[in-house]
Amino acid sequence: DIAELHLSAILSKLDESRSLTLAGMSLGGMVLSILATKFRHRLPKDTHFVFYVTSANSKTCPLIGKETLKSWAATRPGNVADFTGILRPFFAPEYLAQNPSAFSSYVEYRALGKNQQSPKAYMLQLGALLKFDGDAYFSAVDPGSATFLYGEKDLLVNDAQVNRLRSLLPSATHRVISKMGHMINMERPDVIRTKGELNEVCNNAL
Repeated sequence: DIAELHLSAILSKLDESRSLTLAGMSLGGMVLSILATKFRHRLPKDTHFVFYVTSANSKTCPLIGKETLKSWAATRPGNVADFTGILRPFFAPEYLAQNPSAFSSYVEYRALGKNQQSPKAYMLQLGALLKFDGDAYFSAVDPGSATFLYGEKDLLVNDAQVNRLRSLLPSATHRVISKMGHMINMERPDVIRTKGELNEVCNNAL
């Protein structure tokens, strides 16, 4: 269980004298929902959970349709053009227009760099996304310990999925970051902060 592996890593580095904030992005947010429920008793009482651009269920995502999956499966390893087509929809149009060099560097990093991910491995990751049904996990998360951040221009986590999480945890903190796509770590790295800084950053970003 990948969540249990993450738990072991967290506990091995845990400083019980400090408060703990755990964050998960996209598929990582799905894993985080398991940590926040199934393994909640293993974590400090005041642990806060921050879910970045995640969803309880990716089956309805229009970006991951059968034809798209078919084209992604045909991606050639190391082919920059192929990876450009795969990765472009994950970014907001505004970011792509304003940061063409950063996007190109990221594509090259994914296609040619040390972080190369084979199409087969990528499809396995997408398969895990599509199989995950997190309603039971997310509905059991303590809303007082959870913050959800979404991208206004995110094509992977669409409005229906955002609304689903809002309905599962109506009293949790939910924020939509304007003009942001799915790649929050590149588009808005200032949002990836500790719990104490989240409110200020989110309020300024709406």
